[in-house]
Parts: sequence; structure tokens; C-alpha cells
Amino acid sequence: MFNFTEFMNEYLPDILGMIGVFLVLWYYCLLQIGKCSAKSLGFSIANLVGSLLILFSLWFNWNLAAVIMEIAWILTSFYGIVNYFRPSIPEISEEPEQQF
Repeated sequence: MFNFTEFMNEYLPDILGMIGVFLVLWYYCLLQIGKCSAKSLGFSIANLVGSLLILFSLWFNWNLAAVIMEIAWILTSFYGIVNYFRPSIPEISEEPEQQF
């Protein structure tokens, strides 16, 4: 018989953690082969979601070093998302001004 509590405590954290690992690694591979940009919104969101899923799994199977790594990854992903939506400042032209 299906035991929901056992599933939630033993299997779900590992399944979600593995999905998180797959998501982070998939987007890292896409970055390495030039199929996505590190400054893209999708890259930052995928890393954020993946890290949150891994962090969830670590709640059930504690590993301090991995938790610190995932928190750093989450903060870095938030930084990327904020920068994506931050208005860009136009570059200053290096050409000298023309005087008439």
C-alpha cells in the first residue's frame, strides 16, 4: 500500500534534488556550448530553481558544505535576475565632441 508520509520523507526530496541537479547542469552545458548566455534571464532562473530544489533535498539529507554552495548559487542567481531587469546605462562615446 502507498504510504504518502514515507514517500514525502524518503523519495520526494531525492527526486526534486535530482531534478535540480539536472536543471543546473543542463544550463551549464548549454552555456559551455554557446547555446545560452550567462546574462540571459532563463539561465539565471534555471539556476535559481535548480538550486532551490537541491536546497530542499538537503533539508532532508543535511550537508553543510552543499548548503553553503547552494545558498551562494541562489544569491548569484538573484543577482543575475536583478541585473537582467535593471535598466542599462548607455555607453559613453569615445569620440571627441565636434565644435562648430
